Amino acid sequence: MLPPDWKEPYRVNIHVLDEQHKKFFDILANLYGAAGKEYDATFLGIRLMELSVFIGMHFDTEELMMSEYHYPGYEEHRKEHELFREKIADFQEDLKMGKAALSVKTVSAWTEWLEHHITNFDKKYSSFLNGKGIH
Repeated sequence: MLPPDWKEPYRVNIHVLDEQHKKFFDILANLYGAAGKEYDATFLGIRLMELSVFIGMHFDTEELMMSEYHYPGYEEHRKEHELFREKIADFQEDLKMGKAALSVKTVSAWTEWLEHHITNFDKKYSSFLNGKGIH
C-alpha cells in the first residue's frame, strides 16, 4: 500500500478546509512512514498528539461552519467526527499502556476512514456551504 495522499477528488471547494484536508493527509503520511519502525513510545506519542490536536482543530472548523449556516446534516456529521476522535484517543491510550503498536494497517484504516468521510460526508456540506457563498 502506498502512503496516504490527498487527491483532487477530495476537494470540497472551501479553501481553508481543503488546506486542512491536505495537512490531515500529510500527518497520516508521516505516521505511515513511522509505522512498524523502532521508535520509542515518546516519539510515537508526540506524532499521535499532533494528529489528535489537528483533528480537533479541523473538526471544530467544519462543525462551526456547518452550525453557523444551519447545515441540516450537522448532527450526523458531528457524530462521525466524535467516533473518529474516540478511535484516536483509544489508540493513544492503548499505546501508552503498551497494548498497541503503530502499524501500516492502522494508518491505512485511518486513511480509509478519512477518504470515506470526505467523499460521503464532507462533499454533502461542500455543496450546501458553496451554495451559501462559502469557498
